[in-house]
Amino acid sequence: MHKTYIAIPDFDLICVSGKDAATFLQGQLTCNVLKLSSEQWIPGAYCEVNGRVIADFRLFSHEQDYYLLCQLGVGAALKDALSKYAVFSKTNIELLSGDYYRLGFYGEHSVRQWLKENIGSTGFPDLNLRFTSVENCLILNLLGSEFRFEVLVPKERMPSADKMLELATAANKTEWRLADIRDGSLHIEPDMMNQHTPQVLNYDLVGAIDFKKGCYRGQEIVARMHYKGSAKKRLFRVKLTGSMPALGDTISLADKVMGNIISVAPSGAHTSEALAVLSSIVLDCPVDQFVVTHGEDSSPVASRVLGIVSPHSS
Repeated sequence: MHKTYIAIPDFDLICVSGKDAATFLQGQLTCNVLKLSSEQWIPGAYCEVNGRVIADFRLFSHEQDYYLLCQLGVGAALKDALSKYAVFSKTNIELLSGDYYRLGFYGEHSVRQWLKENIGSTGFPDLNLRFTSVENCLILNLLGSEFRFEVLVPKERMPSADKMLELATAANKTEWRLADIRDGSLHIEPDMMNQHTPQVLNYDLVGAIDFKKGCYRGQEIVARMHYKGSAKKRLFRVKLTGSMPALGDTISLADKVMGNIISVAPSGAHTSEALAVLSSIVLDCPVDQFVVTHGEDSSPVASRVLGIVSPHSS
């Protein structure tokens, strides 16, 4: 059962400002910064020169500054990487994670009600927009299969810290992660950095890569993979029954490893759902013959695969 809203504390927020901010970011990120409007956010990624993803983020612009919202622990590495190149332009980069709380909302009504009761907002933001703001609260419409919003609230505008702790329960965060999994949305955690190319994580399927924008860090490798043919691995949604597998558990077929689980959440008393990087051939294989294993000794996990959903269905 969804709560009206929850706290989602595990985030980092980077602000990029200055005269050259847009052109600087355009030469660093996979997404097309120059096409970003003030009424939208766009997904994007920052890659190493080898084309592997260091961070993914939601990019939006507010009062002429650019913001990159990413997972906790990733922001510092992203800031350091960007700062190496920012010295050559009139650009300032700050990590602002400590200045905001992040709340997750289910439904437009819950956002409006919270703003009215806690911010004293008398305005009526257009929540059909992908990005908007009210009283310096930054509102992102996630536009997924569930009607969800994320709101970044300046800490000075928030209720007590005790209220935030009450909203940041493990159960609440697990429910939000499950909704991300069902949307096929994978966010880079610190232990995932520099492991996967954007195509493997389906970032090309969700508009996080602009293949016509020109050069950016890692562009040569990313473009080569795109134009030479389809990816051999993709991010798939997996439904399971039995005990919930752990991150890193493998999914195999006839002793051949097909890939690994990289995000998982319970969906019922004896069911779970996951995102897994798997060989692109899995959709042509019999689901009931997949085996989930754990650890180097490949001990079987007390769960079985119920279904694998195509990345193009995300």
